[in-house]
Amino acid sequence: MGLAGDIYAASIKNPPTGVPRVVDTHNNLVGQVIGASAPGFSLFQPTDATIVLNITVPSIVVQVTPNNIFGNAYMYFTSTNCSGQPYFYADGLVDQPHLFPIVGVVGGNLYRLRANSPPVAINVYSALGFSTICSDLGGANPINGIIADLISNLSTQFIAAVQLCLSLDRGRATASCTTRLRSTMER
Repeated sequence: MGLAGDIYAASIKNPPTGVPRVVDTHNNLVGQVIGASAPGFSLFQPTDATIVLNITVPSIVVQVTPNNIFGNAYMYFTSTNCSGQPYFYADGLVDQPHLFPIVGVVGGNLYRLRANSPPVAINVYSALGFSTICSDLGGANPINGIIADLISNLSTQFIAAVQLCLSLDRGRATASCTTRLRSTMER
C-alpha cells in the first residue's frame, strides 16, 4: 500500500501548467513545490521552497534554497568534521509517526533512517543541520543515534543543484532563475 504522497509524487513528472516547481540548471525537474518560507516577520518574500523530490523512492520532502538542498533533520557524526557515517538523533524520531520520511543531506548525498534499526549509544563530536556549515560540538556528546543510510546522490541526479530555480510554467524559467539557466534554455 502506498501513501497518498507517493501517488502525488508520481504525478509531478508532468505537473499541470502553473504549478510551482524547482528545476536544476538543465531544466530537469527537482521537485514540485508544496510550501515556501520567508525569514523574519516583514513582507512575505519566499526565499526557500519545500518540495517533494522527483526521485524514485517513496515521497521525500526537502527544503531548497537558491544554493542548496536540506533535509528535515540534523545529522550527527562521531568525527569532529562532519565526515564518516552520519547518524540521526533517535530521541523524538522513532517514537512518533511522520507524514514523510526523516531525511538529511550531507555533501549532496540524501540519507534516511536505517529501517528497523534500534538506537545505539554513541558519542558525537559534530553536527550538520539546515546549512552546509559543520558545527563542532566541543567534545563528546552522548546520544542515542540511528544509523543513516544513503538513498541517493542528489548532485549526480540533478545537474548543478547549487543553482536551483523556481519555475512556474511548464519547463520555462522565470526571471528568478540564474543567468546560466536562462542562457542554457535560449539555445
